[in-house]
Amino acid sequence: MPSRRAHSKSRHGCLQCKQRRVKCDEHQPICLRCKAKDLPCSYQAMSTASSSTPPGTGTASTAATSPETTIPTQPPLPCQAGPVLNSQDLELMVQWCTHTYATLSRNHAVEWIWKSVIPRRAVHDPALMHGILALSALHLAFLHPHPQRKEYLDTAQWHHHKSISGVRNMEALSEANASAAYALSNIIIIFTFALPLLSDSGSGGEGQPATPYDELLRIFHMSRASLRILVAVSEWVQASDLAILATAAPVGQSSTHTRASTLPSLLDAALRDITSLNGRLGEDDSHHPSEVYGPVLRQLRVAFESTSSESKDGIITALFWWIFGLSSEFLNLLGERDPFAMVILAFFCALMHRLRGQWWMDNWAEKVARDIRGSLDPSLASFVPWGLCLEDRS
Repeated sequence: MPSRRAHSKSRHGCLQCKQRRVKCDEHQPICLRCKAKDLPCSYQAMSTASSSTPPGTGTASTAATSPETTIPTQPPLPCQAGPVLNSQDLELMVQWCTHTYATLSRNHAVEWIWKSVIPRRAVHDPALMHGILALSALHLAFLHPHPQRKEYLDTAQWHHHKSISGVRNMEALSEANASAAYALSNIIIIFTFALPLLSDSGSGGEGQPATPYDELLRIFHMSRASLRILVAVSEWVQASDLAILATAAPVGQSSTHTRASTLPSLLDAALRDITSLNGRLGEDDSHHPSEVYGPVLRQLRVAFESTSSESKDGIITALFWWIFGLSSEFLNLLGERDPFAMVILAFFCALMHRLRGQWWMDNWAEKVARDIRGSLDPSLASFVPWGLCLEDRS
C-alpha cells in the first residue's frame, strides 16, 4: 500500500482564508482567493503599512534564517511588502474607528463616511493611512498624562510627517486620487489646529515663544495649502462615494429667513456696528483700508449665518471657508498686528469658540481673544462682543 504523501501545513495564510477555513496560497500582496472574491485581504494592510517603523515600536529583523532555525512565533514579513502593521498602528486604528472619526464630522449625517468609507480608502493610500494614524495618536496624546502623552505625541508627529510627504509626492491631483486627497486635507487641517495645544515648539522669532495670536496666524497660513486642495478636488469628490462631505452644510446658501433667525441679536448688532465703523474710518482716514476689511466682514457674517446657533452642524465648514477666503492683504495686516484687523479676528474667535467642545479646538478661541484684548485700545475693544469668545470666570 503506497504511503501517504507528506503534507506541510502552513500557519501563515491571510486572516480572511483562516476565518473561512480554506487553504490560502499566501500570494502577496493579496492572495488569489481574496482577489477572486473581491475581498479585503490582510496582506494588503501589510503592504500599505509604514515604509519604516515609527518611534518606540522597534525594527523588524531582516537577517536570513537557516533551515535548521526553529519556526518563528510571528509570521515572516511578506516579500517586498515592507514591515507588517504593528500593534501600535492597530491601537491607533481602533482609536480612529471608535472615537476620533466623530470629531471630524461636519454633522451627524456624515459620521459613517469618516468611520467606514475613509479607512477602507486608506488601505490603498499610504499617505491617507498615515494621516489617520497621526490624528488618532494626537487624540490619544490629549487623553493621556505624561509619559504616555510624550510617546503618543512623537508617534503623531512621525505619522504626520509621512502623510505630508505623501501629499507633496502626488504628481498631480486627479479624479483617481481626489477622494483620498480630500479626506487627507481635512485631517491635516485638524491636526494643524490641534498640535500647538500640546507642543511647546512654537517660536515667535529670535528665540521668543510664540503668542496664541502668532500661532493662529501660522495655522491660517499652513491650513490654506490644504484648503486649496479641498477646493481643487471638490467637483471630483461630489461625483464619488465621499460626495456627502463636499455637499454637506454649504456656506452662504441658506435663505435670508434662516439667516435672520439663526444669528444671535448680540452678534448681529456687533457686526453691524463694526461694519459701520469701517465705513466711517474709510471716509475720515485715507490710510484706513476699508476696501480690504469690507469683504472680510461680509464673509464673516455669511459664515455665522450659515451655521445654527443651536448645534455645531456646519461650523467646521464655515470656519474653513472663512480662512480660505482671506485675502493676502488682510493676512498681511494681521501679521502687522493692525488694530482693526485684530478686532475682526476677535469676532472670528466667537465662531471658533463654539467648537471649544472639540478636543482639537479646545480653548484656542479664548487664548487668542485674550491676547487680542490685551493689545487693543479700549475704545476699539468695546466693539467686540467678548462674551461670545471668552468664558465667564467671575
